Amino acid sequence: MLALTEKESLKRYENLDPRKRSKFNYVLSRKIRERLGELDEIDEVLNVFSKKTASKLLEEGDLADNTIAALFRLTETLLRILEYAPISDNEKYVIISEPRIGFKDGSVEYWIKTKPANEIEVARMRILKNHIEKLQKIATPAPVTGSGVID
Repeated sequence: MLALTEKESLKRYENLDPRKRSKFNYVLSRKIRERLGELDEIDEVLNVFSKKTASKLLEEGDLADNTIAALFRLTETLLRILEYAPISDNEKYVIISEPRIGFKDGSVEYWIKTKPANEIEVARMRILKNHIEKLQKIATPAPVTGSGVID
């Protein structure tokens, strides 16, 4: 996605002069918007491909595992930026956990605060919980109903 000069500018981002940084922000924002807009199409194509074709594409150079890891990191970054936060079971409150630092032993204690949840926060949490349930089904074996050896 980034040209070599853009990678170098990203490394020196904090030291860029304000005008150059502003232009750089514009260029990067445009690129990110384009790539994020393509994610649904990538999903659609992969779902149309046969399992053999999709698997062959993803097996090249550990693309599958590296891509999964990158998508997880990207998801975590987006959730942090958009400030996704837990919602109470009755979906009325956002639960905010704040670290309190400064004890003599250097330990950290977390304080819980709540605020009324708005419709967007509730909808976002429903999307996230639904996705977590789908991932949990992949990560957790189905109940055992028999046994045997797979050849």
